[in-house]
Amino acid sequence: MEQIKELIAWFENISIETIIDIGIGIGIIILFKIFSSTLAYIILKMFKWKESKKKIKESAFYKPLKIFFVILGVYLGIHIIKPAAEVMAFVDKVFRICIIILSANGIANLVNPKSSWFMKIKEKANFNKDESVLNFISKIIKTIIYIIAGFIVIIELGYDLNGLIAGLGLGGVVVALAAQDIAKNLFGGFAIIVDKPFNVGDWISTKDLEGAVEDITFRSTKIRTVDDSVVTIPNSTISNDAITNWSRMNKRRLKIVFLLPLEVSEKTLERLTNKIAFVLKSVDHVIENTINIKVDNISEKGIEVLLFLYTDIVPYGDFITFKDTINKEIIKVLESEEIKLAYPGKSLYIKENQIN
Repeated sequence: MEQIKELIAWFENISIETIIDIGIGIGIIILFKIFSSTLAYIILKMFKWKESKKKIKESAFYKPLKIFFVILGVYLGIHIIKPAAEVMAFVDKVFRICIIILSANGIANLVNPKSSWFMKIKEKANFNKDESVLNFISKIIKTIIYIIAGFIVIIELGYDLNGLIAGLGLGGVVVALAAQDIAKNLFGGFAIIVDKPFNVGDWISTKDLEGAVEDITFRSTKIRTVDDSVVTIPNSTISNDAITNWSRMNKRRLKIVFLLPLEVSEKTLERLTNKIAFVLKSVDHVIENTINIKVDNISEKGIEVLLFLYTDIVPYGDFITFKDTINKEIIKVLESEEIKLAYPGKSLYIKENQIN
């Protein structure tokens, strides 16, 4: 209740000059908010006067500058209002911290693999590696930039870094042990980048899971599985696993086994297999001269016919569609020859008892 009374008393004793200052302060905040985009564009245009408007708005410092002018408007508006010295000292400190964070964000944006500055460095250095390497290097540099910015913020808050590190004591041992795990994952990430067992976008499988690689960071690899969930695996784990990269296949092998009745004659069987081979040759994406149809086994169940061929379709989803097409073509040939597939069964013989 006392604070409410103090607030009411402050409003009762407020002067016309203070009201004008508050109005001017709010006006400055609104103006800087409205013209923040324009001011950021003008500043960058001074340094990049040849660049188009679109490229300037996509540049690394455009968004940080835009936010800076909004914060600057708030800062100037508070200055106009003239709060207490303790409040103003706190506002000054917050303003400096915001500048540090925004500067770090702008510099980090410069090392984005898709930024124009990063692409120029890539061209000058004749760097022809794949995008995974660039993403990995970019993330390491960004991490270093934000760590440095974090240290500067700690100093700005008035903490002594030397005293802080010395004061960790036994906690330093815990940090050192945690750093071992970070180092393992970091080296695992380097191993993935150097050996390149997979890239972002590849479909891979390990002993525990299978899916598409979504991202490779310096600590972990993200894989989107068949059920559309994202699994994050530490680089130290995945770099030690046996990895099958299905995206690097040049072709896929299709194997189909179907069972024919024992009553099918040798001539009918030969005519059937020749017809199936002829039909499949005309199917798109079947690699020429790879179709093989053989009698694999004869048992009491029936005649097992083995068909295998190769296709240049590699993506798994497309391969399933291709497999469906092949199966339907085989069924059409069987129907045209009026041959039904056999199915496992048993014959039951009942002995009749003779009654004298």
